[in-house]
Amino acid sequence: MTKEELTHALQHKIDNKTKPTGSLGQLERIALQLGLIQQTLSPQMENPAMFVFAADHGLADEGISPYPKEVTWQMAMNFMKGGAAINVFCRQHDIQIKIVDAGVDFDFPEDSLLSGPK
Repeated sequence: MTKEELTHALQHKIDNKTKPTGSLGQLERIALQLGLIQQTLSPQMENPAMFVFAADHGLADEGISPYPKEVTWQMAMNFMKGGAAINVFCRQHDIQIKIVDAGVDFDFPEDSLLSGPK
């Protein structure tokens, strides 16, 4: 099957699921790309991982966010405890989750499950 034929077949398979065409947005584009990379109409993911990057970078101090910067570290702690919607999604689909400190103005405990600078 040529790349063009595979692209057409994958798009047909995605579009003919029980859903409005294009309603899954980016997820549909990723499914198409994954099928093309793996050269199959039924792509598989092995050992998937979700990375959640947490940062405030001082933007809350500039009034850009309606929430104070304390919310950022509190949410990161909630992610690490498994209490957020993304944690439920990852558990349901057997996806490993990593929380990355990408600039949170907080000193997390040394034994936290946080990746990145401590």
